[in-house]
Amino acid sequence: DAVGMGLNLSVQRIIFTKLVKFCGESNAMKVLTASQAKQIAGRAGRRSSKFPKGLVSALSADDMKTLERLLDQRLRPNHLAGILPPFEQIEMFASLQPEETVNNLGSLFRAFARTAQLEDGLYFMCRTNDIEIMGKLLTQFTDMSLEEKYKFVIAPIDTTNRDVVLAFLQYVRLFSRNAPVSVGLRLPKPSSETYVHKLENCFKILSLYLWLSLRFPEEFAERERAERMLERCTHQIQVALEKLSPQNVQRRTVNLQSYIATPRQAKHRRNKS
Repeated sequence: DAVGMGLNLSVQRIIFTKLVKFCGESNAMKVLTASQAKQIAGRAGRRSSKFPKGLVSALSADDMKTLERLLDQRLRPNHLAGILPPFEQIEMFASLQPEETVNNLGSLFRAFARTAQLEDGLYFMCRTNDIEIMGKLLTQFTDMSLEEKYKFVIAPIDTTNRDVVLAFLQYVRLFSRNAPVSVGLRLPKPSSETYVHKLENCFKILSLYLWLSLRFPEEFAERERAERMLERCTHQIQVALEKLSPQNVQRRTVNLQSYIATPRQAKHRRNKS
């Protein structure tokens, strides 16, 4: 995910350690789509950088065959555009709904999506599941206006990521109390066993904070601090990924399989040796 998030990384080679990814909707591991594989692979090499041409590989021979198939696959053109209703439409729709529906923004969005008529073959209502989940969580904040809740629930957030959701709720909690909303985040130390994963979460939380600071500039007043932290986070992700290069791994006499092992597997291998 750190590679696929759109970071401006200066890397020559992308090595896929695996081609499966957790899917929050089905709560299961799924093989990457051709679009996801190409997005990640496309981070290798960048015009006007030290590595104008990129290289892509996979850790296992079987995955390499799958990867070649995914990269050769033509992407299906998008025939539908995803849209969200502006607040004015939600506000007008809410005036016609019972109070219990209006109080639960998730239920309100679900009712709107069922009722809305979209032009066939051109549009679809996007992010309905995420908005329903977040709208339901915001039901407890009764002091917030409908418009304030609307701005929060349309924020770009991964509802399957526990750390991001908890940070989101903390921001809402402070906002609902009319308290200054601080970033409330520390970047992890490199010694952490899940260092890169924690950096990914920090990147997502900082991006969320910056997005909300554009909607609520007075309450989310630490925008400059969040921007500096995001720059540091991006740099630390790049450094961490560079340490996964074959040259560095070989220099440490640790093969790539061991380096990317889970903490429990890595500890077991060290004990055996």
